[in-house]
Amino acid sequence: GCTTRDSINIIFASPPVVDLGFDTAGCDSIILDAGNPGATYFWSTTETSQTITISLSNTYWVDVTDSGCTTRDSINVTVNPIPAINFGPDTAGCTGDIITLTAPSGYWYLWSTGAITQTITVDTSGTYSLKITDTVTQCFAYDSIGVQLYSKPTASIDTLGTYCNNQTIDFTGLTSATGGQIKWTHTGTGTFINDTVVNPIYRPDLSDVDSVTFTLTVSNLCDTISFSSTAIFVAAPTANIIPTTQSGALLSQVLVDEIITFDNAPPFKIEDTIFSLDFGDGTILDTTGLPVTHSYDSVASYLVILSITNIYGCSDYDTISITIVSNQILYIPNVFSPLANNPENQVVKVYGEILSEGFEFRIYNRWGELIFQSVSQQEGWNGKYQNSGVDMDIGVYTYVVKGKFLDGTEFKEAGTVTLIR
Repeated sequence: GCTTRDSINIIFASPPVVDLGFDTAGCDSIILDAGNPGATYFWSTTETSQTITISLSNTYWVDVTDSGCTTRDSINVTVNPIPAINFGPDTAGCTGDIITLTAPSGYWYLWSTGAITQTITVDTSGTYSLKITDTVTQCFAYDSIGVQLYSKPTASIDTLGTYCNNQTIDFTGLTSATGGQIKWTHTGTGTFINDTVVNPIYRPDLSDVDSVTFTLTVSNLCDTISFSSTAIFVAAPTANIIPTTQSGALLSQVLVDEIITFDNAPPFKIEDTIFSLDFGDGTILDTTGLPVTHSYDSVASYLVILSITNIYGCSDYDTISITIVSNQILYIPNVFSPLANNPENQVVKVYGEILSEGFEFRIYNRWGELIFQSVSQQEGWNGKYQNSGVDMDIGVYTYVVKGKFLDGTEFKEAGTVTLIR
C-alpha cells in the first residue's frame, strides 16, 4: 500500500544553426564565416576560429558546438587567380615621341584615358593606369606606369669681357640652362667652384693670362648641347712693399725723423700706373712711380698700406708695420730703495733706446770700489754687493754707463744715485 514519487526536469537545447551559404567562387582568397559567436569550431582545415581565409579550390566543412549540441555544414569553394599585370618601371622619352603601352591579352580593358583596347599610345607626360578583368571569372587587377617626355636641353652664355686674374668670375646673370644635367669646362688653369650648376664661380690662377674659353654643356636622354664664350684675363699687379731705413735699423726700431724709402718688389709692369701709399699718420700719397720717401715725427707704431692699380682696373695691396722710437735719450734714476712698493723703484738701471752691443753699466762706492757691473740693460742694481752679497750702506754712489744709441752713436755718461731704505 506504499507509494513513492520522483520527478526530473529535462531541457532540450536547440542545436546551433550553421549556414556557410551556397557553393561559391571568388578571386584570390575567400573568407568563410561559421557564425554563432561564442561557440567552438573545428574546420576541415583543422582551424578552430569562427572565420577562415582560403585560397585553394576545395570542399570545406565546419563543426560548430554550442551547449553540447554540434551542427556541421559544408560548402564547395572555387578560388580563381587574379589576372597578372605588371608594366614594369616608369619610362621616358623625348617630346614628339609616341609611347606604346601594351597590356596582356585575353581580358577586358579600361584605361585611365577611357580607352578599352589592349594597347594605347601616348604623347604627353603623366601617369597612366589600367584595370583588366577576366572575362570568365570576373577577377580583375590594376597597374600604372609613369611616362616622362623630356624637351631638348638649352644652354647659353653671354659675351664675356676682360677680367683681372686675381679676382673670381661669378656667372650669375651671364648664363642660362634648362632641361638636363650641367657640366662646365674651361681652357684656363684656374678652378670652378661647383662645375655642375647653372651659375658657377671661376677662380683664376695667376697664370691665366690672355684668353680662356668657357663651355657650358647640358645633356639629357634626348640630346646634348654645348655653348662657349671666351673671356680675356689680364695680369693683376702684385703689391709687395719694401721699406728701407736710412740707418739700416729694424722696422721696429726706426728713429724719429729718419728717412724711410718705400718701394715695391719687382717685377714691375708697365701697366701698373697708380701707386697709393697710406703711411698711417694721416699722409696719403698717390704717385705714378716708386720709390718714394717718408719720415715720422712722433713715437708710435704705424700701419703702412701700399695699393697698386693698373690700366685695366686690377689692383692689389700689401701692408707693413713700422715702429718709431726716440733717439739718444738716456735716463738713470737718481734715487732708489730696495724696500719700495713699486718693483721698478727697487733697483736702479738704465732706461733708453740703445743697442745691446757694447753696453756696460758700473757702480762704485765713495772709495772707488766696484760694487756692481752689468752688460745687460735689463739688469739693474738692487743695493747689494754684486747683487747677491750683503746690503750696501745708505748713501750716494757713482755710476758710469757706456754704449751705443740705435743710430750707432756712442755715449758714455757718469753720475750719482742715492740708495735709501
